[in-house]
Amino acid sequence: MDHAPARVAMEAAVRAGVPGVLGRVRDAHGTWSAAVGVADLTTDRPRRPDDRFRIGSITKTFVSTVILQLEAERLIDLDDTVEH
Repeated sequence: MDHAPARVAMEAAVRAGVPGVLGRVRDAHGTWSAAVGVADLTTDRPRRPDDRFRIGSITKTFVSTVILQLEAERLIDLDDTVEH
């Protein structure tokens, strides 16, 4: 699978001011990991694909934002079932 678009988006986020980005995809084809930017602003240590991070409860914000965007684009309806 081509993950070039994901890497381009990660690099764009760093150019826009995000210090560093980690990306990881696990699917039937295996695991892809990439990192751009820095992990530590004091030492400028670069991000590494094997870095770990804790995302915590922030995922709810991302999921709800995507759901509302899809609904605004009329790709889903808020009354749809999860299966749909």
